[in-house]
Amino acid sequence: MLRISTVVVLTLLLASLAFGAQHLARESQASLLAFHSPYLAWLPPLPPAEPPRLPLTGQVVLLMADGMTDEVSWRMPALQYLRSRGASAGLALAAPTLTPASWATTLTGAVPEIHGTVAGGPVTADHLLRGLKGSALTTAAYAGGAWRDLFGPWLNQFVEFPADVPPDDSLALGPLSGLLSSRPALLVIQTDYLARAGARYGTAGPEYREAAAQLDVLLTRVVSGLNLDQATVVVTAGYGLTPRGRHGGMERTVARVPLVMAGRGVQHGVFAPIPQVNLAPTLAVLLGIRPPAESAGRPAAELLRVDGNHPGLARARDVEAASYRHDLQVLWLQPGVAPPATPGGSLSGTSEADLKTLESAAQSARQARLREERLARLPWGGGVIAAALLLLVLLAWQRGLFTFALGPGVYFAAYYALFWGPWSFGPFFPGHALSFSWSAVNPLAAVPAFWRQRAAEALMAAALAALVSGLALRFPASRGRGGPSRSGRARGPVARPVAPVVAGFHLALTICLVLALQVAYAWVMDGPPYGLFLPDPGRFTKLQLDLLQLEVVGCSALGLGLLTRLAGPQGRA
Repeated sequence: MLRISTVVVLTLLLASLAFGAQHLARESQASLLAFHSPYLAWLPPLPPAEPPRLPLTGQVVLLMADGMTDEVSWRMPALQYLRSRGASAGLALAAPTLTPASWATTLTGAVPEIHGTVAGGPVTADHLLRGLKGSALTTAAYAGGAWRDLFGPWLNQFVEFPADVPPDDSLALGPLSGLLSSRPALLVIQTDYLARAGARYGTAGPEYREAAAQLDVLLTRVVSGLNLDQATVVVTAGYGLTPRGRHGGMERTVARVPLVMAGRGVQHGVFAPIPQVNLAPTLAVLLGIRPPAESAGRPAAELLRVDGNHPGLARARDVEAASYRHDLQVLWLQPGVAPPATPGGSLSGTSEADLKTLESAAQSARQARLREERLARLPWGGGVIAAALLLLVLLAWQRGLFTFALGPGVYFAAYYALFWGPWSFGPFFPGHALSFSWSAVNPLAAVPAFWRQRAAEALMAAALAALVSGLALRFPASRGRGGPSRSGRARGPVARPVAPVVAGFHLALTICLVLALQVAYAWVMDGPPYGLFLPDPGRFTKLQLDLLQLEVVGCSALGLGLLTRLAGPQGRA
């Protein structure tokens, strides 16, 4: 009867842990996908539109070749031609490198926490297209349909780039002539053909290089349709790719993409990479307009034919200073309290020293506010950690250290060997050598298969641990305080006989408690819910994996108990 009641209690406890894990996983995913930047809730009014002042060029053509890695860019002759005539640098992308977030960062000059676009939807933060249209300049885009969703109201012309059509195909090249001849002030050309080829074949194969060659034909058509004495071409990417063709994380091949600029107003040479947030104000100086209001970047003056006294650089400093002042206000606002007027928001003539002071103050305020939020979550998270540690100590005390640690050790060794190992197991378990990165769960089409694989691997690792734990009960350790004695009782201060079925439940509980410790730590550090701050991408990915394991192991406790009984000594229930 005691064993039955023990099994019932353990079943209810593990089911509760699994249910809580499922609830937290859904809440964290929903909070991320529905993230809305609080910085946008109390924006000061945008300054009135004004005509362009001292533009450096008559037109900017921005080609965003999503999925283009730095390595493959050196194999593209047309891009090499532009490098020989202009500036070659790199672009250090902001986290996360998800498609909508990266596009929004490119045109707003703000990080996703500020502009608030993570998974899609219209961009509500100020951006280059809004500024151009407000200055009575025309804009156009030849891009995927998602661009219309993000920036549609601010585009004078939009032509959808045909999906799955090679960039050198006549269907893709056809609309270019009309768009180039209309001479919009900013023409955005975006294609994910390289990204699709990388996702399908990886970046090491000939298919990916062939896709880059086809993209180079498109670039050749763009260059041939422009007069680079009057216009400027900017080539970059919204994201690079991992060797397996994924993106979303901060791997070097994903988060460091090429940046090549050539034409009017551009210096010649090779330069150090610039932050992604610097691209929008750099383009604003080229076009002679005010940088986006939330931009925290500064123009990459080293890439431009401009001296330090150009009015566009001074205007960009004023905008960046106002952005830092606004960030400082929001970081210290109490919930529900309207912000005061931006102090000094109308001032001009911001110096570099002023910018450094404001930037340092904003960073200090961010760290202080983040520390406050973590301290507010600490009592609940610390309570979970303390309770989990207490239960783990009690289990170790009852079972003995060796018996207590053997099964969970086998589980975590097997699970992470599958997760990190370079091997695969046929068509049902491809894609190993993973890491805690959003690239592992992107693109969206691959998400269901990814989670099914991880759930199956957690179940496989748990089953192996149960079998090993049952076999260990057959061979009592001859030494060590923690091993079972010849009578089948655990060595240690509390010597109680443990039935194999109960030992299987103990195994499941121990694994779940170790996972709960990691989940509680991640929750204290980041949340959910996600308000002022987005979660660390690596920690968020690990949180989702830990919650999935909690669900799988918690729900399979009875099966693990039966497996332990099957492998354990016969004659004991």
